[in-house]
Amino acid sequence: MISHFLLCGPIGPQAKSAIHGFRLDNTIKDNVQAHRTTGEDRFFNQYQNLGAAWSFGVIGAFEIWGYY
Repeated sequence: MISHFLLCGPIGPQAKSAIHGFRLDNTIKDNVQAHRTTGEDRFFNQYQNLGAAWSFGVIGAFEIWGYY
C-alpha cells in the first residue's frame, strides 16, 4: 500500500497544478481576445514575422551579450 503511494504520490500535485494552469490560461486568453484592437493585431503580426526571420540573430545576440 505504501509503495503505491510512493510510486504515484508525486503525480497528484503535478496534475492538480497542470489543471489549474490550463484553467488560468483559458481565462487569460478569453480576456485578451475580448479586448483586441487592430493596432495590437498589426504590431503582433509584425513581431511574429520578426521572430521567424531573425530568431537566430536574436539568440546569437543574447549569447554574445551573456559572454561579455
